[in-house]
Amino acid sequence: MTKPLGKGKAAKFAKVEGVTTSSKAAKTLKTYSDRGLKGDALRSAITGTFTNKKGK
Repeated sequence: MTKPLGKGKAAKFAKVEGVTTSSKAAKTLKTYSDRGLKGDALRSAITGTFTNKKGK
């Protein structure tokens, strides 16, 4: 069974791959992480922030 990478390893991987995070994305991640969200709940909250709402 595989384990999640974790923040540290994910950050190193992103740096090697040249992936950067926008300031909006970083702020959103910090906001939801500070609220105690982790894993699937954190991903769902972040995804909901960046999806377009119908009718707007």
